[in-house]
Amino acid sequence: MKSSLGIGHVVSVNTNTFDIDPWIALASAWYQSSPNKKPAGNDFTLPIPNKITAKVKQLTLGGLVWNDVDLVARHGRQWSLKVDSRQAAGYITWDMKGAVNAIFKRLHVNVPLWDKKSASSSASSATVVNKAQVEKIKLLSSPIVTAADRHIMSSIPAIDLTVSDAWLQGYRLGQVSAVITKSPNALTLKKLSVSAGNINLDANGRWSFKGDRNHTNLDFTVKVKTALIYFIALELKVVCKMRHLILRYQLLG
Repeated sequence: MKSSLGIGHVVSVNTNTFDIDPWIALASAWYQSSPNKKPAGNDFTLPIPNKITAKVKQLTLGGLVWNDVDLVARHGRQWSLKVDSRQAAGYITWDMKGAVNAIFKRLHVNVPLWDKKSASSSASSATVVNKAQVEKIKLLSSPIVTAADRHIMSSIPAIDLTVSDAWLQGYRLGQVSAVITKSPNALTLKKLSVSAGNINLDANGRWSFKGDRNHTNLDFTVKVKTALIYFIALELKVVCKMRHLILRYQLLG
């Protein structure tokens, strides 16, 4: 850590590999344990850096690997981050209340675990269709809130996202914009827009806890110029049909 007059505390990272997830967890735990505490006497306090720069060949963030990362983060009234890597290029800000605003020129996301699950499901689908259907019925009829549900909801921030060139699991989504608002027991998807060539998707929804029950609904409209609309609708229905999901859709050819 370095300090310069008029600049404040500066952190510089230059390395081949770096896993930032444990550091985020540590910082979050430290902040939550003493968000409003002031040092007494000679108590040590960890200073918050005013600037963080990093050049990392392979950065692990959110369990995902990002290559050739060059980022600059600054802290004032809010955090701001400018990032450039093979998979992402953009600008992110988040305030002290946890609201995130993200604008990306490009964002290419690939989750290896999803590919493994997809391959496993494809290999065994012929022999477990009936069992899967039974399990799905059980899940749909018992939308109990789990500890994992609460953790996921608490981890997702309010966000305003804009991506000019988005890719997911090797598939081009095109232009993507989304707005998510947050309350103590609910996440509201106020807007999700995806525009990829001849296909446009608009969606909104809400996920909330009422007592020990999950309540989720998703409405979306797909506009496409070809007869593939029915296959797209079926795929979306499969993806979205979670254990506590009420699904409604409209297809416009």
